[in-house]
Amino acid sequence: MGIRILLFLMLLVFTCNGQVAVKVKHKWNADKVVYITNYKWQANRIVYYTNNKWEAKNNIVYWSSNIWEADYKIYFTNYKWQAHELWYITKYKWEI
Repeated sequence: MGIRILLFLMLLVFTCNGQVAVKVKHKWNADKVVYITNYKWQANRIVYYTNNKWEAKNNIVYWSSNIWEADYKIYFTNYKWQAHELWYITKYKWEI
């Protein structure tokens, strides 16, 4: 019985797809290079920032201060041609 619960919890941890991110200072240290656009039609992803870690999924991003806790390390660039993804930041959750 105990081994089944342990196995279930391990599978749950390894299969959950969260969007916990951390901002890094150097481009070479990042998993994704992101450019923030002002227009929704230019974006690859419409992103909403949340204050709750448990709410982070799909296009809802929670910013962590710990690098070991993050699923993605993100570097923000000032140039569109350097970016891997173009993000539009929305104020409302229902827009994503």
